Amino acid sequence: MGLQLIFCMETTAKNKSDQMYIWSTIDHFYQVDQAKVKLSPVFMEGKGNYASKRVEKRITDLKKQYAAASVNNKSVIIYCFDCDDYDHNAEDAGFLIKAEEYPVFCSGK
Repeated sequence: MGLQLIFCMETTAKNKSDQMYIWSTIDHFYQVDQAKVKLSPVFMEGKGNYASKRVEKRITDLKKQYAAASVNNKSVIIYCFDCDDYDHNAEDAGFLIKAEEYPVFCSGK
């Protein structure tokens, strides 16, 4: 069984700054067997776009492509938000509460 980790990041496809930091952190702390684990980026182009149709379609497409390779392949979606001051900033805290309530349409297989 293969595992695809789909990282939804605030950055743009052109910038890819979040991807660079996330990938290097994973590389630092974990040895990822690329034959078993696939890291797939989704560039949201702003944290408020996590529920957009464009982002949902990209996630759905990635999941379908990975599942087509093997019926045992599984995908997990991870949303990455920059909310460094959530414990002091009411706006960041409110955003995280709203995002947590988002019905992750793409959970499961």
